[in-house]
Amino acid sequence: MNRRNASALGIAIALAAVAGDSLASPQFTATLQETYLSKAPHSSSGQRTLITWSDPGEPGGKPKAIKRFVLQFHRGTRFDTSALPACKASDLTVQREGLHACPARTRLGGGHTEAIASGGFAFTTDVTFFNARGHIIVLVQVDGRTLTNFRDTVRDGTIHVNTKIPGGVSLTKLDVTIPARSRKIKRKRHTYMRTPATCPASGSWTTNATLVYVDGSEQRVTSDTPCRR
Repeated sequence: MNRRNASALGIAIALAAVAGDSLASPQFTATLQETYLSKAPHSSSGQRTLITWSDPGEPGGKPKAIKRFVLQFHRGTRFDTSALPACKASDLTVQREGLHACPARTRLGGGHTEAIASGGFAFTTDVTFFNARGHIIVLVQVDGRTLTNFRDTVRDGTIHVNTKIPGGVSLTKLDVTIPARSRKIKRKRHTYMRTPATCPASGSWTTNATLVYVDGSEQRVTSDTPCRR
């Protein structure tokens, strides 16, 4: 995206914030694909999260806006944020300095999103994750400029995604990956994400997501990842 498009995006977001968020039509849908990158029980794993939103019944196909969501991984999944060094930058520092706010060794993963603003203006963002103690620092940029930043909460087998999306902007796709990460600290190996100790009789691990929208509605979706018994 060039500077002209980035400026147009800024205008579109400002207009969208004034216009507010529309309600969904009966054609609104959301899908989740949550993939464990390892199929072996009790092993170090990464994860890929792919969520899509669509609403052909709304002008420009603009779906209702997501406010936050919770990923509840299969019982027995564990996260340990000490598996990477922690970025200690404040939210304000991340906003001001972008990718330079956190040391490279704290970079956790990332990906991109696709979104629609006012008037059907579609754009793509780059998402970068940095590790923090008990949190994921999320940096969202357009053409190298910070659009928003926030912190997700990592607790046991759950990730609370505390999105901070500009008013009037609706996500249509989120595609992010955290590779397998681990390190030794005083002879003990810490693994960022560890799969459950067993593969159930169903042959898959199930992730449940609760999606909370700006209009106050909630939606629950699930995804299965095959595992090796």
